Amino acid sequence: MRQDDLPGVRAPLRWFCGAICLVSACTGTLKGEAGSDSGSPAGGLTGTAGTSSSAGTGSTTDGEPPVVTAASCKAAAVTDAGVGRWRRLTAPQYENTVRDLLGLSVDRSAFLQDSKTGSFATNAELPAQSTDIDNYQTAAEKLGVQAVANLSALLGSCDPKAQGDDVCADAFITDFGARAYRHALTPEQKKALTTVYQVGKAESFSKGIQLTVEAALQAPEFLYLIELGGDSKSALHELDDYELASRLSYLFWNSMPDAELFTKARAGTLKSATELTAQAQRLMQSERFLGSATSFHDQLFRVERLSQPGVVSKDPTQSAAFDASLKSAMTAEAADFVRYLFAEGGATVRSLLTAKVAFPNGPLAAVYGLGAAPASGRFDVTDGTRSGFLSLPAVMAAVPPLPTRHQAVMRGNLVRRELLCDVVPPPNVAVNFMLPPNAAQLSNQELLRVHKDNPSCSGCHELMDPIGFGFESYDGLGHYITKTASGDNIDSTGYVQGLDDAKVDFANAGELSEKLAASPQVRSCLATQWFRFALARDPHPGDECS
Repeated sequence: MRQDDLPGVRAPLRWFCGAICLVSACTGTLKGEAGSDSGSPAGGLTGTAGTSSSAGTGSTTDGEPPVVTAASCKAAAVTDAGVGRWRRLTAPQYENTVRDLLGLSVDRSAFLQDSKTGSFATNAELPAQSTDIDNYQTAAEKLGVQAVANLSALLGSCDPKAQGDDVCADAFITDFGARAYRHALTPEQKKALTTVYQVGKAESFSKGIQLTVEAALQAPEFLYLIELGGDSKSALHELDDYELASRLSYLFWNSMPDAELFTKARAGTLKSATELTAQAQRLMQSERFLGSATSFHDQLFRVERLSQPGVVSKDPTQSAAFDASLKSAMTAEAADFVRYLFAEGGATVRSLLTAKVAFPNGPLAAVYGLGAAPASGRFDVTDGTRSGFLSLPAVMAAVPPLPTRHQAVMRGNLVRRELLCDVVPPPNVAVNFMLPPNAAQLSNQELLRVHKDNPSCSGCHELMDPIGFGFESYDGLGHYITKTASGDNIDSTGYVQGLDDAKVDFANAGELSEKLAASPQVRSCLATQWFRFALARDPHPGDECS
């Protein structure tokens, strides 16, 4: 399935249509002719963020240049793809899956922190620890007891008194097991769950069902997103329909497939480009998609730090205002911005980085200099003080997380890493970290500009500091300021070294955001970030055409 083959994608979904290609195959799981309806897509992922390829047209409706797909990808068979990775459900995915599977909530406060791939929680980097295994067992035992407390609801239409215990148990194991494992049970899997049921049944029918639930919730098939494909004779494997269903559901809803996806998977229709596109659109039009999209942006731009106890703190002059209420208001605004982005903003990179809207609520109104939050919840910024997601107070408060005179370095590194996909190496162990003797008399910018004169610093700081200078007009809480603490005018001029292989100057944060929004490199990087978010790994050269 080429990206050109997606005429059904609505205009507001242009930026995200590359994700439909993400779920269609790959991770070492492709075979067949590229562009065919067999589920083997062509059309590079690189550069798809922000615009969709449109055969025979010279531009997209948002005025941005189209992404040019390499000619070699349009006709050649896929011969290589990145290696798939086993990834364990993240804590939010575990919670959501239990909710959708059993209708129960789970206490995951004791769960270990999820490991990350790049900026995203994926649990693909580290194996499960003994503490993880203990936590899963404890959670499964509690959920098993809760589940059988309403046994009739759990069994559905099957009545053990009328139809017999074993008949209902068999029906339950077949249905529940398939939903828990996210594919039809193999004979071996059904036999294993049936054996567990029989052990519990020695005590009571209810105990047998309870142990079945507990066993399923601790099985690798439940805890991991496993992609093995249906052909073990080749190095490349095509994802089966159930695996495609899970890719769709965990990308767009961060949870297990719903009934419709299971139905399509059983029917074997998800490999059709038309059906895959239709299901992706259906999931993206749901309210639940906004949770996944918000999670992507919160992780990418560090907003998630605000909800993590003790991670972000401010200097004494700001710490009193930086309370739980303000943190909550900041994270809520970030979610409202994502909602706006996909509902009204065209879902484009330009809207993400340049939309002049804010959603101040509660104490956040004061950060915007407003007497009270607007009744509509939305505030249109007309004075040039805000431009897109990067200038949200949530981002400015989260980066840097601790008081420092080097906030420009960290904010510049955020842009360099997450929007340009460049990794600045850590400083050499021989670097002198001592401040210059006159540091107390220097402004933060003057102090950082010393890096240009230090050969051991300039190489890396040239890539970060000048970008971060653009955000000097925002303090640690995200207020827009025009003066330094000493009363000097803020200098927010800077440049981006190596943006689309050029040095690009800007006068302030708004102009920086405009330059970033127009950059093919930024759109390409965001496509890569969605790839990491979707598949829990970095792109492999073989992924270019898949």
